[in-house]
Amino acid sequence: MRQEIQRAPKNGEESRTGRYCEESPAPSRRSAGQVQSDEEGNRIRLTIGGTTAEATLTDNTTSRALASSLPVTVQMSDMLDRELYGALPEPLPSAESDRQTDYRAGQLVYWPPGPALAVYYEHAGPPVPAPGMVVLGTIDSGLDAFTGHDGSSEVTIGRAD
Repeated sequence: MRQEIQRAPKNGEESRTGRYCEESPAPSRRSAGQVQSDEEGNRIRLTIGGTTAEATLTDNTTSRALASSLPVTVQMSDMLDRELYGALPEPLPSAESDRQTDYRAGQLVYWPPGPALAVYYEHAGPPVPAPGMVVLGTIDSGLDAFTGHDGSSEVTIGRAD
């Protein structure tokens, strides 16, 4: 017994129900680490002491998981005179394909073995060891807020208004 397969009507064609098909936009696809558009809620605020920094999240599984867990407060300490680093309360999902070992000043990253968060305020020293880290976003303003800290500093991360 042969079964006839109905094809979907093309844009502007009438369907069997008498309705016309309207073309819907294709889903957007981004490469790992690509910045999301502002309407997608990708702007975050990091507060350390009385100073605030603004950042834009990248579009990957890990940054989306971080965004859904906000607000979060992390105790961060200076590491290697290049970053503030601190443990997250819960691990975030991270794809192997999103991991890298190089970094730039101004990046907000997730290090899966921690699980930890880091803000690079300077590019100095060796690359990050394996298994690498996932770039969560880029600090757009207020990067100086992360420099010159002795001891532990409390950093609160929330959505920007």
